[in-house]
Amino acid sequence: MKIALFSDIHANILAFEAMLLDMDSQKPDTAYCLGDLVGYNIWPNEVIAEIRRRGIATLMGNHDEKVEKITTTAQSLQEQGKDYAYHLIDQAGRTYLKPFLHI
Repeated sequence: MKIALFSDIHANILAFEAMLLDMDSQKPDTAYCLGDLVGYNIWPNEVIAEIRRRGIATLMGNHDEKVEKITTTAQSLQEQGKDYAYHLIDQAGRTYLKPFLHI
């Protein structure tokens, strides 16, 4: 049985798509994400959507957990501070990240 394990995507859809192409060419029987879908980069919604579309079982990483502690306002979306990337996550993404484990 082939199992694909990956983590620390950090909302980098470009690197994630490259990894998925390689993973798909390996034809694993199953895949698991060990967390940190979000943080740092500007494509959290795209990364979450692809994880959901593929039904990949996912553990919550510390960056995913951080989303619950951040309140997004119109002003926070305009600021380019260190937590900017977390404010880009839409409501569907926030809802998905709430539980500790997605299987």
